[in-house]
Amino acid sequence: MAKTGYKNLLTLVASTLIIGVQGCSDGGNTSGNSTNNKGSTLAITGTVQYEDREYNQSGFTGQKNLKPVRFADVELVRNSDGTVLGSTTTNASGSFSISFSNTGAPGVYIRILSRTNDPLVNVEVAKPSGTLYGVVSNTLVESTATSFTVSLTAPMVNASNEAIGGAFHIMDLLVSGSEFARALTGTVPDLVKARWELGSTSGTYYNSGTDEIYILGGNGIQQGDHDEYDDSVILHEYGHHVAKHFSKDDSPGGTHFLSDNAQDIRLAWSEGWATFFGEAVLNNAVYIDTVGGDPPGNSASVIDLETRGNGSSLIYTTNEGAVATVLWDIFDQSIDESFDAIGDKITQIWDIFDNALVTATSVDMEDFWDGWFTRGHGLETEMRNVTTDRQMEFTPDPSGSNSTASCSTTVTIDNSIHETLYTSTTSSDTDYFCVVLSQGTSYTLQTLNLSNGADTYLELLDAQLNVLTSNDNGTDSTDYSQCQTTSAPGLTCPSNSSTALASRLTFAPSSTGQYVARVTRSSRAPQSAGRYGSYNFRVTTP
Repeated sequence: MAKTGYKNLLTLVASTLIIGVQGCSDGGNTSGNSTNNKGSTLAITGTVQYEDREYNQSGFTGQKNLKPVRFADVELVRNSDGTVLGSTTTNASGSFSISFSNTGAPGVYIRILSRTNDPLVNVEVAKPSGTLYGVVSNTLVESTATSFTVSLTAPMVNASNEAIGGAFHIMDLLVSGSEFARALTGTVPDLVKARWELGSTSGTYYNSGTDEIYILGGNGIQQGDHDEYDDSVILHEYGHHVAKHFSKDDSPGGTHFLSDNAQDIRLAWSEGWATFFGEAVLNNAVYIDTVGGDPPGNSASVIDLETRGNGSSLIYTTNEGAVATVLWDIFDQSIDESFDAIGDKITQIWDIFDNALVTATSVDMEDFWDGWFTRGHGLETEMRNVTTDRQMEFTPDPSGSNSTASCSTTVTIDNSIHETLYTSTTSSDTDYFCVVLSQGTSYTLQTLNLSNGADTYLELLDAQLNVLTSNDNGTDSTDYSQCQTTSAPGLTCPSNSSTALASRLTFAPSSTGQYVARVTRSSRAPQSAGRYGSYNFRVTTP
């Protein structure tokens, strides 16, 4: 961006700031006297802070706190022509020091930009147009001193200033997310660019094609849904950025709701991972998304990853909240819940995320489960307990061993049997159910109450295991195997509801005897479904 563009922005910003500038004279200089320091090496030190807004589970509290602007670019600019005479970055305390020599017209100022050139951090915050935010000092005239101390604060007290404080808060959170990922990998994450301004209403989301995070700016001062001060929301989006560059993310994206436990299994993993990552950076189990302003106009949406109830909708591998809570239980150091005897395993989580998931055909919670064991992390009982708490069923043949047609599992007419398609081996699971059918009676055989991304294929066999009839998705004959791919971009993938991918057939036997029902995962299953999943099997008469 041209220097003139920066100057125009930052001069406007400076007119709304409260800036304290102190000139420190050298030993022979007295107040009001002029000293010719042209061409001499001079020094400026300073600190930069921004005003943060505090919130709790009810929304914003009205409390404001000052926090350091960390690792931001600092530029020393000659006032007369915009020439940059020197540059540095603030440190972790928001402090900086810069030396310079001005051979031109006297008068310089400091500007702090919402980006960083620190080699260990890669973040930038700008308006959707790409214009950076910044704060500037008053003009410092070299003839008055040889060293200066500058203090800058980016407050949020009115329309102009809120836009500044919010931008530096976004930057601070992205710095924290970058540091967290770098501590796990030893690698600096790729540059992420946040795009936000007061009044922006296009939504909060991550654009993986451009590595940009767009952030809501509400519809006025402390009105509507603002996300610039929502730690959980911003770091959730940064979690998507981390997934793109360190792992793999196959989510189709789109609108999603926390209460939906029939999500595309890939989307559930993607959103669940992002929520978990943000709370892991904050080391706080409570996800908070504020709405409105300070009391009394405050409110918030809250998800507690630690204290969710068993009766909640945060269940199944096809629910983003369930994915996040399982990852949190594996991560956190609290193991005081009856089902949670595992914790403090961020290194193991990252190992799977960074190594196992990158080779998965399509990434989901099933791949995380499989990766945990292929990477040798063990603790099968403990892992099964925390996933079972969220009704994720990584259990083979819960009704008994029925992977062969030995009639070990017999079906009683009108009674349901609960089963899974899970297998811990590389081969797919096959479930056999034996049932005695009477000549001339019409029977309905079906899978029902599907969950965890199951997609069943049902066959009825005679006693010699010859296929008599079969069904995939009830009355729906659509082949969903290529839905929302380049081969069928207009074909919407079905929901992972209890019925959408269930199988159903009717049959009236010509002779009384024993028959065998066989259930497998459909060969035409969409990528939105899982490889495993759970279901009930039932045989009824009219």
